[in-house]
Amino acid sequence: MSKLCEQHGTTLPAAIALPRTHPAVVNVTRGMRKQEQAERNVELHAQHVPDALWGDLRAQGLIRSDVPDGTPGRTRCP
Repeated sequence: MSKLCEQHGTTLPAAIALPRTHPAVVNVTRGMRKQEQAERNVELHAQHVPDALWGDLRAQGLIRSDVPDGTPGRTRCP
């Protein structure tokens, strides 16, 4: 997964956006204990994760085929 993220110009920590693509998910909370961790989480949350990443993850069997695409709030499935 990490390698695919790199190929799409993002990181696996940024791809935590995946749960936000499901209409039933209203919040994704990341753990943190220090201010630096909180700041990093804000930066990760703001990063763009290309929609094409989700399709490639599905194609390689790394996520289920019925997972919605990478657009938060959408329910479009492949």
